[in-house]
Amino acid sequence: MPHRFLILFIASALLGGCATTQTARVGADVLAAGAGGLIADKISNGNPYWTLGGGVAALGAAEWAHSTMASDGQKQLALAYERGQAQNAQATYDAIQNAQKNGRSPGAGGDAGRYLEIPITAPERTINGVKIEASTEYIRVSTP
Repeated sequence: MPHRFLILFIASALLGGCATTQTARVGADVLAAGAGGLIADKISNGNPYWTLGGGVAALGAAEWAHSTMASDGQKQLALAYERGQAQNAQATYDAIQNAQKNGRSPGAGGDAGRYLEIPITAPERTINGVKIEASTEYIRVSTP
């Protein structure tokens, strides 16, 4: 019987080292169930029902841990998405405020009165060692 547990342990360790997440999860589940069954077997002096119960309990604990980690990842993704939306809304609000504050008039020529130019100010920045000066660009928005 000890040889079975050794084979189970080696198989679960080999499966746990595979590249895909699903295979690693299966390997971790096998390892948890085997370890839980082994511990329950030793504590209960070989009672098969307690051995089965220990394996199932350890498998349940491993699955609970997997779902908790996945849930945390989903919460972080949702928070990042909401922050991105808030940042976009703030940028839009700032652009409208800048246009109203600067009193930028619509473009001259044949489209006078049909477009509004909104100034967007980009600060001075350095990207990959390249220094980019501050600049103001204008976005044309059609008006009703």
